[in-house]
Amino acid sequence: MITYHLEIFYEVISLINDLRNMYKIVSSVGVTDTAKAIAMARVRFSIVKLVALLLSLVSFTKRAYGTRPSYELVKNFKK
Repeated sequence: MITYHLEIFYEVISLINDLRNMYKIVSSVGVTDTAKAIAMARVRFSIVKLVALLLSLVSFTKRAYGTRPSYELVKNFKK
């Protein structure tokens, strides 16, 4: 479980670093419009991937620590 959290943490850090690099490209002077468009596309993709990673981390943590309702509780509620 700790390994999964560390892998997600590493991915988040690398995505943030990638976002920083792409921001430098987009905000620099003298870069062609094509390069800026490619950088913006990578920024959008990185943001979507970052949100998906964080949501999967939250979901995994909830399941791992038992904060989701158990099957027995749901089954008893339906009766």
